[in-house]
Amino acid sequence: MNQLDFKLERALRIPQLRDAGPLHTILSDPDGNIYYTDPVQSALTAVGCDGKTLWRKETRGFGTGQLWYPTGIGFGLIECNNSFLRCLGVADS
Repeated sequence: MNQLDFKLERALRIPQLRDAGPLHTILSDPDGNIYYTDPVQSALTAVGCDGKTLWRKETRGFGTGQLWYPTGIGFGLIECNNSFLRCLGVADS
């Protein structure tokens, strides 16, 4: 069996926001910001490279802009006025 070696790049304490559930997907962007989903709280959170919360989306429901058990997230591009904007896509149930 092959053993994988991993190097810890950095440690970051995630801010305690309510009773956080287990984190599902964790991403980082080129600026060092961290994005993660908390399906139990139906939340999506962005944390700056300094460990401070940049924003948190926590609106449980099935309507537009609401989340219900978000799991996967990923970066992408959308075209707007002949240019591309970076976006964050969310896989929600």
